[in-house]
Amino acid sequence: MLPAVLLPGAPLTALLSPLQMVGLTVVAIFYTPCIATMEALRRELGAPSALAIVLFDTAFALLLGGIALRLLAPFF
Repeated sequence: MLPAVLLPGAPLTALLSPLQMVGLTVVAIFYTPCIATMEALRRELGAPSALAIVLFDTAFALLLGGIALRLLAPFF
């Protein structure tokens, strides 16, 4: 698939399959949302705890996305 930057204005279905869209949605729901959140975590809990939370959230989101792709692949 081509990156969206190379096809501006192209419909999303030209860039991702429906299964990839579901996987992307699952990952986007669970990952750490923004830099401001990470900074707030760092200020409240300290750098080591904030880093641990961000790494766990990222790994958890990718794991859930992978599981979703594997479980839903037969249906697409």
